[in-house]
Amino acid sequence: MRTLVLFFLAGCLIAVAGCTSQGTAPNSLMSEAQADIRTAEEMGADQLAPVALADAKQHLKDARIAMADEKFTKARYDLEKSMADSQFAIAKTNATRSNKAEEQLQESLNTLEQEL
Repeated sequence: MRTLVLFFLAGCLIAVAGCTSQGTAPNSLMSEAQADIRTAEEMGADQLAPVALADAKQHLKDARIAMADEKFTKARYDLEKSMADSQFAIAKTNATRSNKAEEQLQESLNTLEQEL
């Protein structure tokens, strides 16, 4: 129990330190998040994973607002969420395409079996 309290207090101190020290603007994360969204769009996530892609775009928008207000810690958090959502959209798009390809292959195999 004592260890749990110490971890909790340590976490609080880290959180407070993070809030008071905004650091520098997360420009490289912004570039990565934008690139992840572009990749997801190019792969067709707007059709195959629209919710995840919309979430990624919203988090990117929130990060831009936070950066304009010089709330860099919040901006980093929003950018990381944006990247996670974009990567999920990419993974979901890939999985959906793989499943469709598998279904088509199975249909072709069934057709061949019927012809034999």
